[in-house]
Amino acid sequence: MKFSLAAVPLFVAAAMAQVVSLSAPTNGQTISSGQQMTVQVTEPDSNSSWEEVAVVVGISSCSTSGCPSAEEDGMQYILYNGQYKPAYPNPNPQHVQPYQDFTVTLPATLAKGEAVVSVAHFALIGASYVPYTGFANVTVSVA
Repeated sequence: MKFSLAAVPLFVAAAMAQVVSLSAPTNGQTISSGQQMTVQVTEPDSNSSWEEVAVVVGISSCSTSGCPSAEEDGMQYILYNGQYKPAYPNPNPQHVQPYQDFTVTLPATLAKGEAVVSVAHFALIGASYVPYTGFANVTVSVA
């Protein structure tokens, strides 16, 4: 089987098309430890074929040296770990992208101050089901 380096940008573009984002909470939003919060994970429209595997939603307290990166440092608290089945709202007059809401309970021990809410997204992309992992983060204020 021949492999062309010219195809690499196509694979990268296909993978980048699957990047999820956090629509809620929003950057800078104030949340309260021990309370429930809605996390909305949004996926862009795409013509690529893929199969959703799962998402993991977590939160980590920030320190004086900054906020941790889920990709490199992991997540301090796991709030949700399971299936991800984004859907379009019906009706959809504003052409909203597919999303799924998760209602999670924040740990009572979550430190006050800045924290980062992270989502890790796992999917299989393309006809040959290439594994893909992507991350999204927002910084929030814990009251």
